[in-house]
Amino acid sequence: MKKLIILFLGSLLMIACTGTSYSKLLKEEKKAIANYIDREGIRTTDEWPGYKEWPSNLYYEVPGYDYLYFHLIAVGDTSYIDDDGKEQKVLPVAPSETVIMRYKKYGLNWGSDTISYWTTQENPYPMEFKYLTESVDCVAWQLATQLMKYSNAHCRIICPSKLGESAAQSSVTPYGYELHMRIKR
Repeated sequence: MKKLIILFLGSLLMIACTGTSYSKLLKEEKKAIANYIDREGIRTTDEWPGYKEWPSNLYYEVPGYDYLYFHLIAVGDTSYIDDDGKEQKVLPVAPSETVIMRYKKYGLNWGSDTISYWTTQENPYPMEFKYLTESVDCVAWQLATQLMKYSNAHCRIICPSKLGESAAQSSVTPYGYELHMRIKR
């Protein structure tokens, strides 16, 4: 019986030793992000481009978050016309407001699949969460919400594994997301 236990433990040790180390996986992740940026012709900046039309290949490198990149496609609804015909400003998303998110998720490697929850045909119920007060499986979505600010905003993000969904964190896999946000008020 002891020999069987020793043989079993030895087998587990050999399997563990042949696995890829976390530091190697992180290097592969950084390389995948860099290759994606290069392949897609993306330019990055550490200066916020503002809430105007962004060039299609310009991504903001979010400060304080290694390898998180944000690209604003549409600013969303920053104002509305009231009953008197006057333009009124819309307040940005506030903590505890409900955010409704439609998204597409894609791998950064060449030829990766896309998972889409963009329409009601693909998924009748979009992802909902309370901004800054409710945990979301993908932390980067909270950060993207903060940068999008307004209902009907649309963005793309390049998300490192540590800010992604739990499955991405455990496999050290970066993803890209296209997000469309609505605020339930």
